[in-house]
Amino acid sequence: MKNYADLARAGAIAKVQAAIDTLTVQGLRSDYEIFVRTKSAEGPMEEIA
Repeated sequence: MKNYADLARAGAIAKVQAAIDTLTVQGLRSDYEIFVRTKSAEGPMEEIA
């Protein structure tokens, strides 16, 4: 069953990477990153950015 878990994990990572690539192609990735940094700066997690 371990192989199924590895495949599922790899599939999820691939989906996330594909979504990031799509955002990059559309030129939205930088806007999204700025938004995340702005939101995180309002809260206790600003050091993550």
